[in-house]
Amino acid sequence: IVNAIEEDHNGNIWIGSTWGGLSIFDGKNFKIYNKENGLLESGGVISICRGKNNQMIVAFKTGINIIEGKAISTFHNDIFANHKISKLFRDKSGNVWILTDKTLFIYNGYSLVDLGHAFKIDFVFSAIAQDKNGNIWLGTKGNGIFILEKSVGDKYVLIPYNKNEQLSRIQVQSILIDKENNLWIGSDDFGIIKYDYKTLTFINQ
Repeated sequence: IVNAIEEDHNGNIWIGSTWGGLSIFDGKNFKIYNKENGLLESGGVISICRGKNNQMIVAFKTGINIIEGKAISTFHNDIFANHKISKLFRDKSGNVWILTDKTLFIYNGYSLVDLGHAFKIDFVFSAIAQDKNGNIWLGTKGNGIFILEKSVGDKYVLIPYNKNEQLSRIQVQSILIDKENNLWIGSDDFGIIKYDYKTLTFINQ
């Protein structure tokens, strides 16, 4: 099962799968990475994300590897050993957001911040997207949607979405904000939902 596909800074395609582990395709040949190369696992790739400084970040259930050129290192395994990572997301500034079964982290290429702890969040985020203004949209499973609105510099303010009363029963699986700034929500149980800032439309329910 292929769980993740990402393009690196040189145009190579990185492919992460459940059983096949990590493969890198340069347009002609595949290179396979596994435990013998220094990865945490030979399979079980959950998500792949391009970071800053030519870093490629690979998430497994058991932790994270950072690959930079030929160097492979583990990333805060003392922290992520106690988390189940569900998704990596790269924003327009190159920051990497890490969603887990307990909290939300942001990594700017140098330091890691636990935003769940900073905002005293006691629920789990299941989906993430960014709008044209740089705000981060976060979906949950049963607690609606929240917006991390950018304020000054790298600071954010956490705001509950104004449609949360209507979305409170929805298990959000994915979020997309299109070029017209419409919000699209993929759910476990209500199909696809579109919000055009006037009405919520349930599609293919």
